[in-house]
Amino acid sequence: MTVDTNSLILEQLRLIRKEIAVLRKTVESADNQMRELEYRMIQTQAAARPCY
Repeated sequence: MTVDTNSLILEQLRLIRKEIAVLRKTVESADNQMRELEYRMIQTQAAARPCY
């Protein structure tokens, strides 16, 4: 491999790492949203139970 090829490969790896970081943040955000929805569902179910 030439120096140019190595430079291109390293640049591609940097870009891939940036994309992975964005994807991780997206997944983390989605996970937080799911937790919030689960919490709301539990609260709604608790509120819907009849009180005897």
